[in-house]
Amino acid sequence: MKKIVVLLAGGEGKRFKASMETDTPKQFYRETPASKNMLEKTLQRMRSLQISQNMEIVVVVKKRHLDFIDQCQGFSGVKVIEEADDCLNTGPAIFNVLSSLLQQYGDSVVGFFPVDHEYSDDALFTDKVARVFRVAQKAPGLFIFGSKIEEFDDQKGYINTKAELSFGDAKSNFQIFRAVDFLEKPSLQEIEEKSLLVENLLVNMGIFIGRTSTFLRSYLGAAIACRGERFAGDSFDKEILSKFQGHLYVSLVADFSWKDLGVIKEKPEITNQSS
Repeated sequence: MKKIVVLLAGGEGKRFKASMETDTPKQFYRETPASKNMLEKTLQRMRSLQISQNMEIVVVVKKRHLDFIDQCQGFSGVKVIEEADDCLNTGPAIFNVLSSLLQQYGDSVVGFFPVDHEYSDDALFTDKVARVFRVAQKAPGLFIFGSKIEEFDDQKGYINTKAELSFGDAKSNFQIFRAVDFLEKPSLQEIEEKSLLVENLLVNMGIFIGRTSTFLRSYLGAAIACRGERFAGDSFDKEILSKFQGHLYVSLVADFSWKDLGVIKEKPEITNQSS
């Protein structure tokens, strides 16, 4: 079965632009003319994945950003999918990519990844991703990456989880939980009002892995759940996965730290142990 890595590079990064005082979208921003941008770093990281000899890498980018792609390095063999300039959310973006991939490759194992994350150890991260790809090929569900809460941040998304599942490998910190619900940038007051336990919450890393057919079933389930009402499908996790009737799993990452460069107020300094 084909293994496909999809890098979602269609964002604008308005918060990042403001904090860095630049007009360049965050995924294409370079600290110096000779440095790698976020997309190039992510591409380099994902090329090291040990999941398949014929792994396909796809980059999704806005049409108006194609000139930035032409300036990127390391794109040999990478498939670029153009995204409409008015496509502003993950829901329609992921659906359009899935439809294209299903037509070209049939049912495959697909992983969707943001390009604005940095990790303290790339080798541990890619090892974790490879493990989930192998499990997702056999398991009838979708997998989401989550991390423990170090400090609550109301600018991040969270996943409410329940009991750890039996196929988690606790010895190697490969733990799998069942996803119950998604909270988009909640306040502590909102969490208290819903009587949620903070210890059951994981930070949503925005990484989704599963079979193409399972992803598409999640959209069908969400549309049916709307029962004739307008189906927006803007946010993939909040509006699509929250209505999915299949198995939703959360893989807990406990081996490395990570940062989302889109929600910070200044450029972080992360030491990459694998470089």
